[in-house]
Amino acid sequence: MSNECASLAQKRKIGSATRKAVLMYLADRASDDGSGIWTSKAHIAADTELSRRAVQKAMTEFEQEGILMKVGTRPCKNGYTYEYRLNLAAIRMLPGTRAPDSPVHQIHMTRAPDSPQDVHQIHPNHPITIHEPSSARERAGDLFSANSETDQKSEKPDDGFDRFWAVYPKKAGKPAAQKAWAKAIKREKPEVIIAAAKRYAAWLSGAQPGEFRPQVKYAQGWLNDGRWDEFSGPEASEYRWDDLSPAQQRALADGKCPPSMLEDGKPNEVAAFWLEKHRRARA
Repeated sequence: MSNECASLAQKRKIGSATRKAVLMYLADRASDDGSGIWTSKAHIAADTELSRRAVQKAMTEFEQEGILMKVGTRPCKNGYTYEYRLNLAAIRMLPGTRAPDSPVHQIHMTRAPDSPQDVHQIHPNHPITIHEPSSARERAGDLFSANSETDQKSEKPDDGFDRFWAVYPKKAGKPAAQKAWAKAIKREKPEVIIAAAKRYAAWLSGAQPGEFRPQVKYAQGWLNDGRWDEFSGPEASEYRWDDLSPAQQRALADGKCPPSMLEDGKPNEVAAFWLEKHRRARA
């Protein structure tokens, strides 16, 4: 338990009550340097009275934002669980929950009674308030004003499409993809779609010799159909395909559950996740 981490997280704006509750829970279980967090998402959900899906979503967002990092694994009854570390530097960069106090400066006129020794006296005829230009732009007056407005208008806002296009595996139909992107980001956060596109590209490149993995040729169709749902969420990063043995991968790709992944005669969570993903890919 770290009071320092908990105090730091408490005084930062995290974005929502759910995210704040999850971060406070993680901070409470961290060492003073943010390391040593070892707890399951099921326990976090139970103790915070949040849904497991909400906990998974918050932790995935923290990882994407660089607030939370996976540093290793530890064995548990279901195989293994991740050990996490909080990035305290990233948390300190978040906006604070309280406005800073404004310092009050006392001004005493010349020969004013009870004037403290460390207060600089000023002449009565000196203007009390002096407005100094804060920058070269302000000193130049309107010289830069018109240019600054032009610069702001010419700057194209980053809606994330260029980053999505850079990671999508098939570059075809860019104008149509841009229109589909504008609609997609109204349904889901750009960072979630970009992360899903990266996992989709990795899934395609991870095909075994002779294994067929269907590819969506046009990004427009991938976006319009909401295919990022298949490659987003905590499960997509928690149940890594590369962590499975070749025999397990072949069986799951064929729609079969390996005996090593059976629990009480049924596929465990990892096997169920990949069986469903391959079923969707074949559909």
